[in-house]
Amino acid sequence: KLSEEEEGLQPLAFLIPVLEELKNNGQGKLKNKAKKVLSILKDEGITAYSAGGKEKDEKIQQLENTNKRLQEDLRRKEEDKQNLKEENQKQKDEIEKLKLENEKLKPKLPQDLTFTSICADPQDFVSTPEGNGQVRITKKKSQLSTMSLSPVLENGVYTLEAQFVDSSGNGYYGIGIVLDSYIISESCSPWNDYTDQAFHQNALIYSGPIYSGSIIYKGGQTAGNTSFTSNQIVKAEYDSEKGTLVFFCGGAQQPVYVTGIKEKIRFAISMCYTNSYCVIRSIKKLAAPTSGHVANEKNIQW
Repeated sequence: KLSEEEEGLQPLAFLIPVLEELKNNGQGKLKNKAKKVLSILKDEGITAYSAGGKEKDEKIQQLENTNKRLQEDLRRKEEDKQNLKEENQKQKDEIEKLKLENEKLKPKLPQDLTFTSICADPQDFVSTPEGNGQVRITKKKSQLSTMSLSPVLENGVYTLEAQFVDSSGNGYYGIGIVLDSYIISESCSPWNDYTDQAFHQNALIYSGPIYSGSIIYKGGQTAGNTSFTSNQIVKAEYDSEKGTLVFFCGGAQQPVYVTGIKEKIRFAISMCYTNSYCVIRSIKKLAAPTSGHVANEKNIQW
């Protein structure tokens, strides 16, 4: 029975220390049998299971257990890392989605703006809708007057495109801006000296033929722009970021422009004679300015 396979004999390794004791100190048949068993075990390559080997096995088991725990911790951390990465990606996707939805809610530029007339005497300027969203503003009293147009111009690029028709042929008409906080009183215009002096400090007009296209501001005149005629299209372009106001006549950018505008403003028009009128072709908010640089530029400080 002791000569069976090694796998069956291996547990006998624990008996070797006892057999060695019997072989050395035993008597008679017991001693001989101990010698015989030890010889068989030796032939099978079975040696005593030492305490040191057991300690090593225990140490190996501890290390394996520790390694398993470390592997498990690492696995959990990788899972947490992956979950965090996926959550972060979800948040990024949600932010992009909200940005796209927000962009859809924003008005597309260029944007046609509706406007209202602001004047001291509602009987002096009468507005009449025309086709294609245009509005005709007709002068009902023969007096030098100025009116402004809403909306307030801020946070963007705005244009006013207009076309004047002068009933008298004297050229008393103009386009420009007025400070939003300033209220224009009756009979205020850039052409008369008896106008409220506050008007000259808070309004600026690009004049028609009566002043040969000069820009009138603070009681002074700055020449250099083309004098636009009756029925000619004139445009004002305001860039709130740069604080600049540029004029166009017949599609051509004019060299005299305004800089340093930091306050909220409104577009304005001035006329004089009965039955003269101004067609407001459009008021727009643009995505970017259309003006650039031209020859003989000259700036007026607001």
